[in-house]
Amino acid sequence: MDPSEESPPLTPRKRRGLVIIVIVVLLLVVAIFLGLNLSHYQEMKQGAAVGNASGVPGPGGGS
Repeated sequence: MDPSEESPPLTPRKRRGLVIIVIVVLLLVVAIFLGLNLSHYQEMKQGAAVGNASGVPGPGGGS
């Protein structure tokens, strides 16, 4: 296929498929983000050390 040739226009069925794929990927990203935040919130609520307060040195060298 010559790169100078234009691709054929998307049919409504293909366009709908692409939209569904994009929506599914976005929903997965949102679900993972919310899941991580909810688990972080539950750990804070239970009093467990979270993040920098956990005493685990990070990439900056820690304490």
